[in-house]
Amino acid sequence: MDSTNRRSPRLAVLTVTCAFLTIAWGVAASLSATRVRIVTTMSSERAVADAQRFADLASVVAEDLLGRRSSRGPLVVTLYETLAEYQAKDEELTGGDFATNWAFSSRATKESYLALMPPMATPLQDAVGLTFLMQSQIAHEVGHQASYHVLPACAELPLWLSEGLACWVELETMRRAQRMTTIADPPFYSRRLVLVRSMLADRTWPGSAGIFADDYGPLDGARRYAIWSVFCGWLFDEVLRDQRRSLFAQARGIAATTPDARKKLTAIFTKALGKRAATLDAEFAKFVDALKPSWDEPFRATEQRGEDWLTIAFDTSNATCIRVEPVGVPNYTVRGTIEFLPGASSDLRLHVARDAGHELEVHFVQDVGVIAHWNDFGGGGAPGPMGELSGAGPFAFEVRVEPTKATVFIDDVEVSSIEIETPTNGGQVGIGAAAKSAGWWRDLEIEPPPRR
Repeated sequence: MDSTNRRSPRLAVLTVTCAFLTIAWGVAASLSATRVRIVTTMSSERAVADAQRFADLASVVAEDLLGRRSSRGPLVVTLYETLAEYQAKDEELTGGDFATNWAFSSRATKESYLALMPPMATPLQDAVGLTFLMQSQIAHEVGHQASYHVLPACAELPLWLSEGLACWVELETMRRAQRMTTIADPPFYSRRLVLVRSMLADRTWPGSAGIFADDYGPLDGARRYAIWSVFCGWLFDEVLRDQRRSLFAQARGIAATTPDARKKLTAIFTKALGKRAATLDAEFAKFVDALKPSWDEPFRATEQRGEDWLTIAFDTSNATCIRVEPVGVPNYTVRGTIEFLPGASSDLRLHVARDAGHELEVHFVQDVGVIAHWNDFGGGGAPGPMGELSGAGPFAFEVRVEPTKATVFIDDVEVSSIEIETPTNGGQVGIGAAAKSAGWWRDLEIEPPPRR
């Protein structure tokens, strides 16, 4: 799967002093007394410090799971500021197998490579550091890389085990970093829970037997990663919690030359289930039913930081994050404060009265104003009247939703009113941004609060 041909990227030579460490950059940028060596073209001290923190923490988590640390010294993670740089490395090592993945770990080099996601200019990196998405993917790739160093038969790992352990390392790292509590809350993971619930409901779920056989049928990549995150996370966290270290110790005993190594690696874990294997699917369905996803995020990336929300869209797609539960009443108010962050575009978007067929979309566009329009997902409706939004803000907003109209206020001044057809349950509410846009959503509240 991976090429053994390896060349070091050409990186500018400079020195960056962070709050608690000094990073010497060159052909191999290194951090002394760390568990992971970061190689990067990025110049933001804050972003690189974020990368170091999450990579080091993930290596500790991986060691806890695998029971052993690499004997070769620090793991190596290369971060590319642009997708083009990353794709050039992927082409060199794999012939382009991971060109659209934004991240991969090589069994040949036993190193990890990631593109910055979403793309962010240096001023934006300085302002917010790395996104939740990027932090989690660094942890995921460190999980892969650690297994390549510790498990002799890493090339024979079944897909469910390779991705499952990387997803567990990712989730546990985000928990220990206090970036999440349960998988139901962060939009990135809540989306995966939404997909799992959908598969269980429409009977496309492969079942534990299918997962252990790596038989996923026509399921796409998003649904497969949902399976590995939710099912394997639950498997290692709850079902095999007390046995997982001893099971990975057994996995370390499988040599790369062992006949049928892949089957034997899976058998280590399935045999540990014992009689529980017969009820595993029913137990998992009950576990998922008890978890209520808070958000559905079809387009990344939105995250919570304290009481605030941060949205940074990719260059080629809008960011959209929708509360799963409808408001539950036809009359309600959404209010908060927005603040634009430096980016190629500045268009934050509020979604209200949303259902399967339409929604009211309110655009807050820096130095342009407010554009409210009824969107039927087939091209949208006519724009409403425009207000003014000069500068980066902050701007206090309020959107009052009624059965036949919605009214938008900025800093207590009415700037737009548009006729709508509100769903009887008030529809769903969400936040997001246009492609290449970034900004803060602060003090968000819905009055009355959504019904649960």
